[in-house]
Amino acid sequence: MLMKPAGVDIIKTESAATRSVPPPAKHHSRWRTGIRILQGSLLIPLAVVALESCFNLAGIGQGEIVKPDTKLGCRHINDKFVTWRLEGFSRGRLNKSGMRDVNHTLHKSAGVTRLAFLGDSYTEGLQVPQEDIFAKRIETTLNDNGTRSGKQFESLNFGCSSYSTGQELLQFESEIKPYNPDIVILLFTPGDTLENSVAPAKRASAEARPYFYFDNKKQLQEDDGLLRYNKEKLKERPLREFLRANSTIFGVYEETKLSLSMSDKVFFRTTRLIEQTATRIGAWLARLRGAQAATAGNAASTPGLLPPTWQEPDQVAISTALIKRLDDEVKAAGGKLVVVAFPDVSGGNLAYGDQRVQISKLAQKQGFGYLDLSIPFKQDKNPNNLFIQVHFSKLGHKLTAQALCAYLKESGLVTID
Repeated sequence: MLMKPAGVDIIKTESAATRSVPPPAKHHSRWRTGIRILQGSLLIPLAVVALESCFNLAGIGQGEIVKPDTKLGCRHINDKFVTWRLEGFSRGRLNKSGMRDVNHTLHKSAGVTRLAFLGDSYTEGLQVPQEDIFAKRIETTLNDNGTRSGKQFESLNFGCSSYSTGQELLQFESEIKPYNPDIVILLFTPGDTLENSVAPAKRASAEARPYFYFDNKKQLQEDDGLLRYNKEKLKERPLREFLRANSTIFGVYEETKLSLSMSDKVFFRTTRLIEQTATRIGAWLARLRGAQAATAGNAASTPGLLPPTWQEPDQVAISTALIKRLDDEVKAAGGKLVVVAFPDVSGGNLAYGDQRVQISKLAQKQGFGYLDLSIPFKQDKNPNNLFIQVHFSKLGHKLTAQALCAYLKESGLVTID
């Protein structure tokens, strides 16, 4: 019998086996890769939605309350739900106009006395629930007392964190005046004097806000140079403002950045340097585009900033001049001004004591109301209970409301009977 050469069948078998298993198709591999990419692209937004939902339920990342503004430096975010934990605690929504208040119409109903409250975070009162803020307590007390006579009172809280007297003046002129308030109550705090003006040498590193100075004729003038210098930084960017108003993840990012800025000096200096560099580059580019050609003649000045025409500002004089101008504006609008001085319980702030003396003298000269909260706060049995850390506690707001209600009645600004 003839034998087949060894290995022939094996070779044939291997060839057949090889032919029976087709090579992997390239389009199958690409299809699987596409599926994985699609799955990943779906998981990312789902994870973002889930994280946003968790943060919302927990009230995390809801502390963003202001947005940049080219006229005032910053302003409240309209219709923003806020959970506040930095000092004290509160939850609530800023109204449609950005006020820490209920919604108000521009039109004032007949028989209603309107009280407009101006100030910074002490007036804003995020550290306590909205119903405990002194502005709201005053409204409740006056309405309770005026029930028999049929008189009604309405408080409008325009307080905004970090605002200076100068910002409050501009705020009154542009936003508050249309509400036709009968009484305007301004809370003046120790930091206002430092924030109303800036020394020429510190302008480039100062916060972006309107400042004031005296010209060569001793007239009060606004210095909006820093607002123009930071125009790119303050310019409205729809995506950023949408995230600021609606995203808790963005809020957590901003809160983390703020916390690091307050606790880590290296982070603060690095971040500030980056921001200042970006601002300088933006101003330089604006000059190249000819946006500031009229003011670019002085090469020695900081790019984008007008060369200062004033020397070191008299901070107290500027602050009192701002109050005088506010009084003039309020009177011209048919209202009456009351300045309330934040309490100095310890009595150790001599500079602030001098400021209060100057404001008291101006009040007598101009004829507007003045109340120093230092007196009722010092008379309290335990003044420490009137503050959380820096800001008013519920008891502090309650005492402020009581002192103001008593003053308004005694001075004849408010009549109940």
